[in-house]
Amino acid sequence: MFKIIGVVGFSLLFWIAKLGYANEPMNEEQKTETLNAIHTIVTSDFYKPERLEAFRLYFDHKQRGLSTGRQFESMNAPFNYEIDSLLKTLNDAHTMRFDRSQSAYFELMDIFSYAVTDKDHARIFPGVAKPFYFGIGLVGEKQDGKYFISKLYDGLPAAKTGLLVGDELLSIERAASYQYPVFPSGLSSTRITVRRKADKAPLSFNVPIVKIQPQEMFLQASLASQKIIEKNGASYAYIRLWSGSNGNTFKELKKTLNDEKYSTVDGLVLDIRSRWGGANLEDANLFVSNIATMEMVLKDGTVIRPPTSWKKPVVALIDKGTRSGLEIFAYNLKKNKIPLVGETTAGALTAATAYLLPDDSLMMMGIGYTLLDGQNFDGIGITPDIEVKNHLPYSAGNDAQLNRALELLSQSGKG
Repeated sequence: MFKIIGVVGFSLLFWIAKLGYANEPMNEEQKTETLNAIHTIVTSDFYKPERLEAFRLYFDHKQRGLSTGRQFESMNAPFNYEIDSLLKTLNDAHTMRFDRSQSAYFELMDIFSYAVTDKDHARIFPGVAKPFYFGIGLVGEKQDGKYFISKLYDGLPAAKTGLLVGDELLSIERAASYQYPVFPSGLSSTRITVRRKADKAPLSFNVPIVKIQPQEMFLQASLASQKIIEKNGASYAYIRLWSGSNGNTFKELKKTLNDEKYSTVDGLVLDIRSRWGGANLEDANLFVSNIATMEMVLKDGTVIRPPTSWKKPVVALIDKGTRSGLEIFAYNLKKNKIPLVGETTAGALTAATAYLLPDDSLMMMGIGYTLLDGQNFDGIGITPDIEVKNHLPYSAGNDAQLNRALELLSQSGKG
C-alpha cells in the first residue's frame, strides 16, 4: 500500500525508502502495484480535475506496457520514463517522482525531515542523525538529447575543479544519473568527461566525491557564493541563495550583508536562481523595510551596528530554478520595485503532498494552489522586469543574466 506522508504549502516534500545510489530492478508485480497506486492517488486527490482526462487516456492506452528501444541511464529507466510521462500529462510543476538514484531524493529528504518519524529515519539512515549522500555538487539539464551542467554548488568539488556551467556531460563514472548524480560509498573521486565547445575535443576532470548533508551544504554553498564584483569603477556585492529552506539562511544573509566589507559597495546582485524553494513571507523585509539605521557607541568608542535591512540598490536574478517559496520572495521584491532580471520562474506555487509508493519511490503531487494578492501564479510563475535568456549549451560559464544585472546597477545612477 502507498501512504500519504505529509502536506507542505509552497514546497516539495520527498521521502526516501532506502539509502543507496541506484534502485534494485522491479518485478512486474511491483510495477503494476505502483501504477495502480499512482492512478488511485491522482484520480482521488489531484486538485485540477479538468486535467485528469489526459492522465486517464495516457494511463489506459500507453502506460500498460513499457517503452522499448530507448537509451536509458539506470535499470528501471524504461519504467521511470513511463511514470514521468504519465505525470507530465497533469502539467503541474509540483507533481513528480524521485528515486534514490538521484541527489534530489536526498536533498529534499533533509529539507523536509520533520515529516519523517524517528522510526522511519532510523530505518532509512540507521545510526545517522541527518540525511546525507555522496556527491560532487553538480546538477545537469537535458536539452536536445544531451546533458549539460546547469548548476555548480559554490564551494563543492565540481565547482572547484574547472568544470563550467554549459559543459556537455559525456560521462560521469559510477553515477546512475547525469541530472542528479549520486555515488556509492567508498569512492574517493569520479572521472567526468565534458565537451566545452561543440567542435572541440573532450576534456576530462578528476572530481573528489564528498559526503553531503544537504541542508548544511545549501547554507554553506550560499555563503561561499558571496563576492564583490568590480564594474565601471563601482563595486557590487553578489550572493546566491541555493535554497531558502534552511531556517538559518536569511539570518546568515542578514549578518553577511551587514559585514563591514560590504559597507562601501554600491549595490547588490541577489541571485535567487535557486535549487529548491523555501522562504517565509516576511523574508523580503530584509530588502524592502524602510527603517532607521542605528549605531550604539560605547564609552570606549566601540560602535555596534545591529543588523538592519539593506539600504543600497538591489537587482535580483530569477529563472525557472526559482521555485515555490522563493517565487513568493521574488514576487514581494518585485512588488516593492526591486528589479527582477532573467526568466520567468517555475510557477510551482501549489500546496503539495507526497506519497510513498509500492516501489519505495516518492511521488509528489499538487493538491491546492496559492493566491498572492488574490492572483493565482500556479503554472504561470513570476515574470522578470527585464527578460534575459541564458543560453546553456556550451556557454563556458558565461552568465548573460548576471552581466545584465550589473549593467542595470551601473546605469541606475546610484552606483
